[in-house]
Amino acid sequence: MRVLHEAVEQHPAHAELRLLLGIELQSREELERAAQLAADDPETLFRVASALREVDAAPASAAALRRVMEQTDEGFVFAADMAHLGGLLARDAGDDERAEPLLRSAFTAAPETRDHGRWLAGLLIEHERRDEALDVVQVALEHRPGDEDLLELRDWLLSQRA
Repeated sequence: MRVLHEAVEQHPAHAELRLLLGIELQSREELERAAQLAADDPETLFRVASALREVDAAPASAAALRRVMEQTDEGFVFAADMAHLGGLLARDAGDDERAEPLLRSAFTAAPETRDHGRWLAGLLIEHERRDEALDVVQVALEHRPGDEDLLELRDWLLSQRA
């Protein structure tokens, strides 16, 4: 960590270094600084937006995500992850109606991504839509057949049918 601190001291305007330091320290302040520095770099800014959500800075995360959306199109390398993050932020705000289509879009675009299926299934379970959740988990398992969390979730959902 000392090396990272020294690198940031030597390159204080380097967004990626600030991002790494912010993640390491779980520092909202460092991550918000990284967001400012990465304002015109959508790839770095998206990673900052994700990290900001992890430190309970949802408004800053949402603002960074909006900025990324303004700069990119559906061909953006993190397009599915952007939908996923948008869905998570909507869930955090208690807006499951807005969250579901975003989480579903992310899962449809990238079902192999570990968290996409789990989060969508979780939302469906919370709304007593277990058969739909099981369908999501089954598709996710086609892409991640050995995923223990998905296997456990599938087994639980199957046990709820009995």
